[in-house]
Amino acid sequence: MLINPQLPLPGYLYGLTLANNAASPNTVIDVSAGVASDGANAFLIQIPTVTSKTIQPSGAWSAGNGGNGLDTGSRASNTWYHVFLIRADSDGAGDILFSTSFASPTMPSGYTARRRIGSVRTDASANILGFSQIGDEFIWSNAAPDAISVTNVSTTSVLYALSVPPDVSVLARLRAYYYNSQATAQCVIRSPYENSSQNTTFVSGSGHSLSSKPSVYDASAELLVRTNSARQVAVIADRSGNSDFDIRTVGWFDDRGRSS
Repeated sequence: MLINPQLPLPGYLYGLTLANNAASPNTVIDVSAGVASDGANAFLIQIPTVTSKTIQPSGAWSAGNGGNGLDTGSRASNTWYHVFLIRADSDGAGDILFSTSFASPTMPSGYTARRRIGSVRTDASANILGFSQIGDEFIWSNAAPDAISVTNVSTTSVLYALSVPPDVSVLARLRAYYYNSQATAQCVIRSPYENSSQNTTFVSGSGHSLSSKPSVYDASAELLVRTNSARQVAVIADRSGNSDFDIRTVGWFDDRGRSS
């Protein structure tokens, strides 16, 4: 790839860390000062100081610190919102926009360039879930119980959706537990991008293996597994029945467009 020295470095991003606002953590997101190239690599977009934006229950998007951040509609329950750094066409000023759309957010009038810098989610009460961000890593304040007490794990690969952003592949950090009353049973958690038909010889295969042992029958581990854009990982066992399986999602790693 040829790089035009007059344009920003492709994928460049510095700062722009997301956080729940201390005073209004359920409705407001703070974005730290930082700069990033836009998705088309045409501009550098900067916010020079911490910018707070509300995912509003009503009303239109508004510019500047403390304004409404949602592109259209109103804050909903159990919903993912992608966070975009956007640029004013008139003076190049940076701002923040939330949207349920990964690929086509509704841009405010007078704004064209954008860059996704993260994602946040609401709970059943439409409150923004608590999280921490360190670099490209996002950590839930409380691990999400995404697959709990699943009995009779199948010998055919089954996909499970995790509490990670939709529409983008991320590296999920999860805690998994597997029990089988049959000694030396095995369960594998792997990326859907890997061979989903493999269900034997796990030691030499792909994915993360959880094996029950004689007189123990259960195993647990903290794992990193690549999801697909539907938030899923694949789970398969070498025998069916007599089992119990849990996945709790701790967080995820998201490069936020650094590599694409």
